[in-house]
Amino acid sequence: MHSPRTILVVCPVCEKRGEIQIPEQVIQENKNTSTILVRAGITCPHTYQVFIDRKCIVRGYQRTDYEVPVAEQSKNPSFTFAAQDFHPPATMPHKPVIPAKLDPFIRAAIRDFLGEIDTLPSPSTCAKGIAGLHDLIQSQQGFHFILPDMKNWANNLRIGAIWDEKAKERVKKRVRIWLDKIS
Repeated sequence: MHSPRTILVVCPVCEKRGEIQIPEQVIQENKNTSTILVRAGITCPHTYQVFIDRKCIVRGYQRTDYEVPVAEQSKNPSFTFAAQDFHPPATMPHKPVIPAKLDPFIRAAIRDFLGEIDTLPSPSTCAKGIAGLHDLIQSQQGFHFILPDMKNWANNLRIGAIWDEKAKERVKKRVRIWLDKIS
């Protein structure tokens, strides 16, 4: 039996550092990257995922939007779909939800952020700005189709991205794409 590996992780929400132990076998069984769920209370109050390669190097993090409480799952552990519960896509009883245009205040906040990117001192500062925009949109509108992309960009900037002129231009290009998509 292999001994567990201790890995230093950083919460993508609050940036608190902590250590987790992963059995060596879990890491070696995967060809490329292992996805590890870090539940709330292990390193901080947040639940998140850590992506670890075969050399035990952390390759990324992902915030968890929602965690189904264990009590909810255990209410009906043998739940299965019956044939009458399934509706093929052509007979679905609802129409797809198309997100409404965003509030002009939110569009202005995104434009303001675009103008500040060159002055930001680090990628983590940029990530916090993107996360703030993400949270603003989510609080005002619920879901919008640009939110997952915003979250991915914020997470990638948090994990040691290089912050040079080329990186700033890439971020500005992405923010312009978001503006085009919400207009």
